[in-house]
Amino acid sequence: MHALADIERVLELALLTGYLADRKSVSVLLCSSTENGKTALFSRFDGTPGVRWISDATGVGLTKAYLMGRRYEDIRHLILPDLGVPLQRSRETANTFMGLLLGLSYEGMKEVQTFNVPLILPRRVQFGILAGITPALLSRRMKYWAGTGTLRRFLPLSYDYTPESCDGIREAIERQDQAQHTQILLPKFNGKVHVTLGAHLARRLRGAAEDMALALNLPASTIK
Repeated sequence: MHALADIERVLELALLTGYLADRKSVSVLLCSSTENGKTALFSRFDGTPGVRWISDATGVGLTKAYLMGRRYEDIRHLILPDLGVPLQRSRETANTFMGLLLGLSYEGMKEVQTFNVPLILPRRVQFGILAGITPALLSRRMKYWAGTGTLRRFLPLSYDYTPESCDGIREAIERQDQAQHTQILLPKFNGKVHVTLGAHLARRLRGAAEDMALALNLPASTIK
């Protein structure tokens, strides 16, 4: 998509973490205003092996669709282009959904209790999450999510458009530039892969993580 190549690259790298051995899949919370193209960004990865697209769901629906019958075996990430849709339900339903989502995305889950659907899984299941949210909804949820540790489970990203980017987008629309909307194809892996970072790159990544933790007012203990 026009002017969002860096954001696309971060999402691509997050999806690839689903194939790292002995590592948790990285989750991303993408914040931008309505009509800024979050869904179009995510849609470029729709159909990627190991990725499932969720427009709306409840905790029970998520359990039935992806946890029962070992349907989770080939799933690495879930994409929720608009997290506001499932959160519009009643407080209890929305909190149950988020609890399940966060459990799956962080430590993983082996036992699920959602209303009348008790389920014990043969192994711990962990997915990464790519979710879109508006600044307004994030602002309303910020205090509660900060208190529950929700924001520690995601890599937060936000973006907006400069006037120059808006001009470029309009020009692309006038040209009907379909190349901007083609699917991004990721490498295919038969299973988990082992990756070792060089010491120099590891130090750079840790420094960037510490800067992000400081900006989000998170304790240093969250950086591993």
